[in-house]
Amino acid sequence: MYFPKSQKADKELKAVCYNTAYGIYGKTLPYTVLNRLEAELKIITQKGYSLIFMIMQKAVAFSESRGYHTNPRGCVGNSLAAYFSGISNINPLPPHYICSKCHHAEFPNNKTAYSHYDLPDAFCPVCGAEMSKSGYDLNYEFLFGADGNKIPDIDINFSDKIRDEVCEYLKTTFCDFQFMSLGHPTGFMIIPKGSDISDFLPFEKKNASIEDLKYNDFKDIIYRFDFVPVSALTEYKYIEELTGIPITAVKPTKEVFKLLSSQSKDILIRTGASCIPEFNKQFLQILTAKVSPTSFTEIVGLVELTNSIGAWEDNAEALINSGIIELASIPSSPDDIMNFLINKGFNRKRAYEIANFIRLGYSVKSGYSEKWNQIVSEMNRCEIPDWFTKYCGKIQYLSPKSYAIIRSSLAVTMAWYKIYYPTEFYCAYFSVNYCPEEKKAYEIALIGKGAMKEYLEENYPESVTTDEEKYKKDICELLLIFYEAFSKGIKLLPPDPLKSHKTDFLPEKGAIKFPLSLKAEI
Repeated sequence: MYFPKSQKADKELKAVCYNTAYGIYGKTLPYTVLNRLEAELKIITQKGYSLIFMIMQKAVAFSESRGYHTNPRGCVGNSLAAYFSGISNINPLPPHYICSKCHHAEFPNNKTAYSHYDLPDAFCPVCGAEMSKSGYDLNYEFLFGADGNKIPDIDINFSDKIRDEVCEYLKTTFCDFQFMSLGHPTGFMIIPKGSDISDFLPFEKKNASIEDLKYNDFKDIIYRFDFVPVSALTEYKYIEELTGIPITAVKPTKEVFKLLSSQSKDILIRTGASCIPEFNKQFLQILTAKVSPTSFTEIVGLVELTNSIGAWEDNAEALINSGIIELASIPSSPDDIMNFLINKGFNRKRAYEIANFIRLGYSVKSGYSEKWNQIVSEMNRCEIPDWFTKYCGKIQYLSPKSYAIIRSSLAVTMAWYKIYYPTEFYCAYFSVNYCPEEKKAYEIALIGKGAMKEYLEENYPESVTTDEEKYKKDICELLLIFYEAFSKGIKLLPPDPLKSHKTDFLPEKGAIKFPLSLKAEI
């Protein structure tokens, strides 16, 4: 597969990574940090992946400089090099303590800590300052493969407001390359300037026109970069500006976990998690209400389980109900399985191979029973608990843990704002999701709670089979959010030529001021 390379990028990536590492851990890096970083950089530089990392690093840095946060997708968060270079905001090292004052770090052997949120508070034994906590215990093999032969699939979520601007920035920054997009809104390929896209095609497709080519024609031929537009990241910017509280200052609280699992007696509100990213999925809402998570680790576990196949029903659910294991200890991700096997005596390479085998559902696929029986024999020799082996033997697919962490962090952050800054939260939500075609909803919302309730009870469609029913449902879904806000005591104010913003909803003394763009609509 072709992907852009540059020896200059090797030095640049190393410099960025080490400078960040020194800034966090001091000039003498702890062995755990140094060993992991050197191992990853060795793979990246020897295999020629440095420029891929630097392209992503500059893209993320540009977006962040404009005030728009980003999120890594897939297994990008498993890489320490991605974390130190700024591509990822997930520290994949085991949960540990860091002193921001003297840089002293401690890596406790705490097998009950699945993320830094599970560590108890501690003070620095060197200078006495309160220590910060970091780390999620993720394995880089899921990004690079066991021997580093897997080309890292580095995809990033960008705000939908900045994504196209980021692409234009990259074109001017990496002017020795040309950027190609073929009918896929999120992805593009980078090839040397002066090259023709057909140069990379097999002989039988050399004469195909550019209009007829699809991304699948280049699968395993040219590396694809994916920049995915996500509106929730636009909400981040809005809500930071409205509250003055950066998302980095937000920490999970008991109230946040309670909100995410809460159910309302008002059937029109249904759940406290409305408008919260990821928690708009009914299965996750049901699961969260049933389990009532009380920690970030449990939230991550539920997100993993609901994005996996064969992991919850008649599997993890039965283990929890029977008291065999608690939710926080369920190996709900490939990383959990790999770490579990390592702790039981498997070497890293074999633990990864088995975890990846299970992740892809090969234990239940036809044609792989002999390999699975061999794995079961290995597990038995290492005295792996019977429940663990049976659990793994039912899995059809497991989602990456690092992406579940990102999804959970997004949900927890937005839930925190919803609790402590509800007016600003709703303003950000309505501004980002504003749709002029749904003017009827805005009209009804301004009339009042009674009008909203009446319309919802009379018009919410039980099923959607026509365009008209879809339109009605869109109106109703928007009204449900206005109804929820109104039920919290937040008033809705009509557009004001002197106070309203042109397109954004603004907070005004605990009320929501509608934008001027709606004045003509209402």
